Amino acid sequence: MDENEQEKKTLSPEKAKKIKRVERCVLSILLAAILAAVGFIAGWFGRWGALGKYKQSLLWAIDTAQKNYYKDVDKDKLYESLFAAFSFDRYSTYYTNTEYETVESERDGVNRDAGFSVYGEESYLEVYDVIAGSSAAEQGITHGMRFWKFGKTEDTMKAGTAEDYFSFVANLDNNEEYYVKCGEGEKEPETAYKVVNGERGAGISLTRKFNPMRVYQVVGNSPADHAGLRRGMYILKYGASDNADEMVSGSSSDFFAFVNKLKPDENNRVTIHIQAGFEKEVTQNTKVYSVTMTEYNATYCYYRDSSGTYCFRPNQNNKLELSPSSPMGAENLELDDHTAYIALTQFTGTAAAEFKECLNKMKESGRKHLILDLRGNGGGYMDVFVEIAACLLKETSGSGAQKVAYAKFKDGATVSYSARKSLYKDYFVDDSHISVLADEYTASASECLIGALIDYKTIDYSDIYLRENENGVAKSYGKGIMQTHFEDKYGNTLKLTSAEIFWPKSNKTIHDVGVTPQDGAVAIPSALLPDEADSFLQRAVELIENKQNTPPETV
Repeated sequence: MDENEQEKKTLSPEKAKKIKRVERCVLSILLAAILAAVGFIAGWFGRWGALGKYKQSLLWAIDTAQKNYYKDVDKDKLYESLFAAFSFDRYSTYYTNTEYETVESERDGVNRDAGFSVYGEESYLEVYDVIAGSSAAEQGITHGMRFWKFGKTEDTMKAGTAEDYFSFVANLDNNEEYYVKCGEGEKEPETAYKVVNGERGAGISLTRKFNPMRVYQVVGNSPADHAGLRRGMYILKYGASDNADEMVSGSSSDFFAFVNKLKPDENNRVTIHIQAGFEKEVTQNTKVYSVTMTEYNATYCYYRDSSGTYCFRPNQNNKLELSPSSPMGAENLELDDHTAYIALTQFTGTAAAEFKECLNKMKESGRKHLILDLRGNGGGYMDVFVEIAACLLKETSGSGAQKVAYAKFKDGATVSYSARKSLYKDYFVDDSHISVLADEYTASASECLIGALIDYKTIDYSDIYLRENENGVAKSYGKGIMQTHFEDKYGNTLKLTSAEIFWPKSNKTIHDVGVTPQDGAVAIPSALLPDEADSFLQRAVELIENKQNTPPETV
C-alpha cells in the first residue's frame, strides 16, 4: 500500500469521492489521447499504404535526396522539374500561382510586354571558300552557295552541322568519293556534286548563316503596334541603342537571350531597338523601331472597308474605341462598296465586344458582305467563341438557344456550348455573303467557329480560303480538343487537355485533320508570312469578289 492509498483512508467520504471523479476524468482523457494517437498512426499508415508504390517511392526519393545529397537541394527547381512532367501534350502544363496570375491577366486582355512575337527560321550552312584546284572547284562549287546535304551516296545524303560534315570527311579514306548538295538561292537543288576527299576534304570551307527573323504577330494596341512593327517584317538587327551601327543580328534564341539581359532605364523601362522592314536586306525604307515594354490593354480586331482601315485605340478617357488607323497590310487592300474585312487575331479579352463593334461599323457603312480573316488565330476561350459565333449563325433551329459546339469527356459525359440566340439578322441581310481566310495556324476556337458557320449554313467549304505551303499542303491546324484549368488551394493551376470538341450539328471533329481542300476549301499558294502588300489577301479578295459578282446558275 503506497502513501497515496494511506492518505485516502484518512479522508472524508465526500473528499474521497471527489478525488475518484478527478482520477476517472484524467484516465478518460489519457485513454482518449492514446486512442487518438493509435487512430492517427493507423490512419497515417492506411493513407501511406493507399498511395501505392510509385507515390511512396517518389516521396521517399524526395526525402532521401533532401537528407543525403551533399549540397542543399533547391526545392523550387526540384518541384519545377517534377511539375514539368505534367506536359502530357503540347497544351497541358502546370502554372505556379504567380505564373497563373499572368495568364489570368492576359485572359482579361491586360499585358505587360513588347507585344510582338517572332518567327525564326533555322540557320543554314553556306560555302565560305573553295580551294583553287580542288575537286569542289572543278565541279563548279563557289563561294556563297547554300550547303544542303552530304553523304557517301546520293541516296544516303543528309543535312547536318558544319561539325557533322567535317567529322564525316575526317572518317573518309584519302581520294574517296562522296556527294554534296550545294546551290544558289533558297530552294534545295535536285542534283548533287560528286567530289573527292583530299588532305583538306574536297576543298570546301563552310560558315553558319541565319535567315533573318520575321515578325510573326503584333498584338493590337501594344508598344510594338504603336511603334509601327508589322506582321511579316524582317528583323535585320537589334540592340540597346537606336544606332544601327551598334546593333547586332542573330537567331531567335540569340534575340530572346538579348532581351532577357536588358536592364531598365532610370524610369524602370526596358526598350528594344529593332531595325526592320519588308526587305531581307537594309534599304532606304528600312527603319529602326523603338519598342518600350509597358502595361497595355490588348485588342484583337481590325476593320477595313473601301473608306479606310480601323483598329481599336484608347480615346481621351482611355477607353478603347474603333479609330481610323493603318495597323497592317490591309490598309492597301482594295474592296468594293459592298464588302467589309475583319481580322480577328484571338478569342480572348475584349475580342467579342470588339467584333460586335466592327459589325456595327460594317452595318453603319452599308456593307453587307464580310471577309473574316482567321489566319494565325490560334484560338482562345469558349465563352468568347460562343459570343462571336452568335453573330454569324444564318440558319437557326428556332428563336431559343443555339448549340455552337459540344465537348465529350473521358467518362462519356458531354457539355454543350450554346449561344442564347442568333444575332445574324442584326448585321446581315438575306443576300449577304461571308468568306473565311485561314492557314495552318488557324486552330481551336477558330476551327470551332468555322464548324458552326458550316453547320448553320452561313458558309460552305468553298467559302474557306486556305494558304497552300511550299510543299503543296493546305489545311487549318486541326485542334479539336479542349483544356480545363484545375486550381489548388494555394492558387497553383494545372491545365489539362480534358475533352474532345465536336461541331454542333454534323458531330464532326477535325482533331489532327483540320479543314482541307478535300472538303471543298480553296487553296491559295503563298508564303506563310505576308509581304507588305499581303499577296494571299489580295488574291483571296479577288476570288471572293468574283464569286460574289457571279450570278447563281439556274436549271
